[in-house]
Amino acid sequence: DREKFKHILPRYDLGFHSSKMGLARAAKLVDICKRHGWNYDVREVTKSGRQRWPAYSEALRGCSIGFNFSQRQDFPNQRVFETMALGVPLLCDISPLGDLQSFQDNVHFVGYSRDMYNLEEKMEYMLHNPEKMREIAEAAYQEVVEKHTIKHRVEKILEVINV
Repeated sequence: DREKFKHILPRYDLGFHSSKMGLARAAKLVDICKRHGWNYDVREVTKSGRQRWPAYSEALRGCSIGFNFSQRQDFPNQRVFETMALGVPLLCDISPLGDLQSFQDNVHFVGYSRDMYNLEEKMEYMLHNPEKMREIAEAAYQEVVEKHTIKHRVEKILEVINV
């Protein structure tokens, strides 16, 4: 529920948060931020297997843009849904293994290539177009609420098993 966190204002330009290490995935993001003087929050927010809520949500809401670089090219992964559900614009790698056609680049998120050749360009675009990022974040939030809640997943499971 993004309303529970709307009082948290962004303190960082970009953020990548993890619960199980993997922070090296944000190394290029950090390098680019340092070169441009953008501030960032890249850290392990909670430990794997422990309660993640609300620490993860609070950290993410403290960022103007959420960053995702999927470990297993598993778009959309949990970070995608969490970022969108909080109403934070998402900068996400475009994965060839993604099978959920619901989310569209530059409509629900801003995508960059997995080889990161255009990451800096996309970061700059997002930081210099806050109104467009608000539109993208809202479209993503609406998509999650309308099609990707726990209720939707349970209905799909029941449909698949013919119950």
